[in-house]
Amino acid sequence: LQANLNMEIDALKLFKDGVASDDIEVKVDTIKKLSIVMKAIGESRVHDELVPYLTDLTSKEDDEVLYVLAEQIEKAWTHVSDKLTFLPILKILAKVDETIVREEAAKTMESIEASLSSKHVQGTFVPLVMELIGEEWFTGRLTSSLLIPTAYPKATSKQKEKLRKFFHRLCHDEMPMVRKAAAGNIGNFAKNVEKEVAEDEIIPNYAELTKDEHDNIKLAAIGVLHELVTLAPASKTLLTITKDAIADKSWKVRHVIAKQIDSLIKGFGKKIASTHILDDLSKLLKDTEGEVRQEAVHSFTKCLNLLDKKKLEQYLLPTLKETYKDDYANYKEGIAQCLCEIASLLDDSNVTSSIVPILVELMKDDNSIVKITVLEGLVKMAKHLGVSVFDTALQDGFKALIKEAAWRVRMSVYDLIGEIGVILGRQGFSDTLEEIFLCYFSDKAAAIREKGIEKAHDLANVYGSDWVSEKLLPKAFENYHNDEQGYQYRMCSLMTFEKVIRFMSDSDIRTKFIPLLMKGSEEKVPNVRFC
Repeated sequence: LQANLNMEIDALKLFKDGVASDDIEVKVDTIKKLSIVMKAIGESRVHDELVPYLTDLTSKEDDEVLYVLAEQIEKAWTHVSDKLTFLPILKILAKVDETIVREEAAKTMESIEASLSSKHVQGTFVPLVMELIGEEWFTGRLTSSLLIPTAYPKATSKQKEKLRKFFHRLCHDEMPMVRKAAAGNIGNFAKNVEKEVAEDEIIPNYAELTKDEHDNIKLAAIGVLHELVTLAPASKTLLTITKDAIADKSWKVRHVIAKQIDSLIKGFGKKIASTHILDDLSKLLKDTEGEVRQEAVHSFTKCLNLLDKKKLEQYLLPTLKETYKDDYANYKEGIAQCLCEIASLLDDSNVTSSIVPILVELMKDDNSIVKITVLEGLVKMAKHLGVSVFDTALQDGFKALIKEAAWRVRMSVYDLIGEIGVILGRQGFSDTLEEIFLCYFSDKAAAIREKGIEKAHDLANVYGSDWVSEKLLPKAFENYHNDEQGYQYRMCSLMTFEKVIRFMSDSDIRTKFIPLLMKGSEEKVPNVRFC
């Protein structure tokens, strides 16, 4: 089409021909060139010819074409000076039965509204939204719930009052789908209205939606609870709604609340949350549904820094101690993450007595992901607590893990020990995990030996030539000369030498490394000689 524009061919005619095609792909592809056509024909013809044509098109084409049209109008409306040009078309698209078409039309209308002056919003946009609300068919009311929050800020005082009344009507509409849409958008509306209006009008409407007889409406309302709480943290009504949702008989409602724990604690604030709902929220960690427990522990992990140390010890830690043997692997993974985050907030003595024993047990779990999660958490703990956390029990846990049948777990062990070693420093590493790390030379999996070589280089870069000479090289030479092992292990030693040779002393190179190379050149195995 772009190539043809340079020829004296009418771009709008080509556009119409493409849309008239019987092939749906040709139609869609043509609609996607709307911006190009608009630039080619000029603004006058856009108003006089293109807009009427597209308006007529909305009553003839199927949903796939209409969706692309709404999508392309969002990209094209900026090419005309009159920003109101496409609103009549979008109003039609905002009433069709297909949800994705309506939502795309509403999205485009929101983009246009953001560029309009208060005068144009009051004179055109708000009346358009009100017309959608008054539509007999419910789809217009569905879209209006999306647009009322957008239209409200620039509306006149009288229009704002009408919009609030209209939204109240949507919250009590006879069609469940309309009430659900209102429930899902009530948080956005509350953000845009005046504070006293939110408290006196919006929250009462919201409270009714949370008690709706239809579960999907109730879930939609509970799903935006944190948005209302952020706006009115002192609301007793919202506090009651939160408590009721936590104790709701439907696990789906509890699941939605569990996802919002961090947002609710942030919204209510430390004082209110700790005093009034923390105990209730902690009960979600013992919920009968695994998915609820999983969401609860992950959500708590995001907001631990907002809770007092005493509250962590009083409510959260005892519950985690009680439930860490849960059969649900995803929950145990969450517990591992949560405990390692809590460790950075507690005293060393509490970590050693309360958290480390649980982590040691989780390192023995049957699920590989749980084990790896513990290891990743220990890296964070090392940053905050240093060498003190790596007591004998944890070291024994690492020793057991490097004998794991699952090679991916062993790989993670060496990977994370390398990271921990960098954090602990040479002495701390030497006192705790060094001996375990050097076992990489004799691991059966080539990928793990390669990971060990990589991490050995990282440690050498931090610890320097003394560590290489005193700790790494002796183990590498011992491994090379072990005749009971296959040639792959000798290659592991040679590749380790290659990685750390710049850290080796001249003496070690002359007296140890070069003689070993001479011997290696006489190897029977070609791979070793090549290495």
